[in-house]
Amino acid sequence: MHIYPTEFPPKRRRKPTRRAELRVFNALASSPLAGFVYYEWRRTFDDLELDFAIWLRDHGRAGLQVKGGHYQLANGEFELHTQGRVIPIASSPIDEAWLGALDLHDDIVDKLAPPYDPFVVPVLCFPDMKPD
Repeated sequence: MHIYPTEFPPKRRRKPTRRAELRVFNALASSPLAGFVYYEWRRTFDDLELDFAIWLRDHGRAGLQVKGGHYQLANGEFELHTQGRVIPIASSPIDEAWLGALDLHDDIVDKLAPPYDPFVVPVLCFPDMKPD
């Protein structure tokens, strides 16, 4: 798998909020599948940032949103549990993944004008989750 940038940004390696992204970055970079990945893709500066835009040859496209830390869904709202605190999450991670995938779809249509309507699978990843 080809990945851009080819190396996880060094300044982010020690940030606790980026550790989950680093693990996913390394897993994608070492994948034997044919395709390519863009880390921190966004259509325009004003659009939502997708953690990973993924194109897998012969398989399709995915917009991957990574959420590090221990999230919990309580009363229909997401919360982040960290260092003994509970932080309410303003925007739903599900919505972020969905909207990012829609932006990726629209960018493909605008730039490549394929003869078909490309489908982009929204993917949400919680790599730090533990059983409740």
